[in-house]
Amino acid sequence: MLDLLVIGAGLAGLQAAITAAQAGARVRLIAKGLSATHWAAGTVDVLGYAPAAEGAAPALVQRPLDMIAGVPAPHPYSLLGREGVASALDSFVALTHELGVPYEGSANGGNLLLPSPVGAPRPAFLAPRAQRGGDLSRPEPMLIVGFQGMRDFYPELIAANLNKQGFAARAAFLPLSLLNSQHDRNSVQLAHGLDDAATAARLGAELKRLLKPGERIGLPAILGLANHLGVLDDLRTQTGAVIFEIPTLPPSVPGIRLHAALRKHVEALGVRVEIGMEGIGFHAEGTQRGTRETFSGWRLLPVRGR
Repeated sequence: MLDLLVIGAGLAGLQAAITAAQAGARVRLIAKGLSATHWAAGTVDVLGYAPAAEGAAPALVQRPLDMIAGVPAPHPYSLLGREGVASALDSFVALTHELGVPYEGSANGGNLLLPSPVGAPRPAFLAPRAQRGGDLSRPEPMLIVGFQGMRDFYPELIAANLNKQGFAARAAFLPLSLLNSQHDRNSVQLAHGLDDAATAARLGAELKRLLKPGERIGLPAILGLANHLGVLDDLRTQTGAVIFEIPTLPPSVPGIRLHAALRKHVEALGVRVEIGMEGIGFHAEGTQRGTRETFSGWRLLPVRGR
């Protein structure tokens, strides 16, 4: 028998399963397919823009927690309140540090402003450590480095758009063969390759050659999967510069790192996780307690064609 069936293996589903399992519940988690973590930028966004009057541009929110009280019902923020939202975020940060995929926020408790895959400033409340160095409030000019032939990452576009908005940036390219001998590689495959210490060392040497004094280096989000923090630290040591990742178009390497860490943790807590399943309904056992029926189980079917 189960106490809780969680449907969906995204961030919300995994967090719900972890919380329930830690409280002693018997939990099962099912999902139809890959979750949103595999497609999004990997950040945690609380409130990026405030509603604006008709015809006006939305206003960038500096300190989102301070605006929670003004969010109208029935939004979940209005139910949790400022302290509830802050407590949930603090718990998430503590868990990510424990699991080796640390998330961080700004020093003043406000939104970070990070470069998007096209060079637009993107507000985020929490970001993976590797994205944190890209905060546009930092003073260092940016060297945006891409790889010739890599799909879905455009350093010249990113740098040009950042410069138009007053953020100093320049673009540079390295050969894709530096990372992989095969030309048709996606971001996840390139990240796997950078787990190799020799490959990361070659990249570090080339980045140091390109770097100008005082710059920080922005790279596509491919800096390792299993050894991500090790790759990040090695590149920072080799170059002596701040290294940061910029999310690419999907698949999302930062999201995959987070998903893998949370799934491993939830399974260690005894939660059975099944991907490729679909809940299509439930049946009642016909017993009643007062005015409440007791339901027993969902009917679960494998999703065909996957």
